[in-house]
Amino acid sequence: MAYYPPSHTAGSPPAPLTPWFLDGEGIEHRVVQSDIPRYLGNDATVKRGQRDGRSGYWYYSYRPLTTAMVRSLKDDSERYNNERRETRRRQGQDEVGSDAIAKFGDRITFFSRTAD
Repeated sequence: MAYYPPSHTAGSPPAPLTPWFLDGEGIEHRVVQSDIPRYLGNDATVKRGQRDGRSGYWYYSYRPLTTAMVRSLKDDSERYNNERRETRRRQGQDEVGSDAIAKFGDRITFFSRTAD
């Protein structure tokens, strides 16, 4: 069974997907990619793009995102970035606490943490 937006009435074809632009400031691609279908339905799609020299996302859906949805995308993006930073920080601490090997071209260098 096909999904039709609430504006659809029996006997009429579904409304076509409309292109909308979302300014990309403060919004991560992975977040918008995963959240758009949740907000606008499974038919909604998104891709990176530009409009009037501004980077962002073109999304195609039956209706535009609401202000609350955009705020949620920004909040989710901030959480996503914080989690990525925390993961990188933990991984970096794990390396500092043990011996590490770095390869530079043909040369391999061994780093060992020494007590002060």
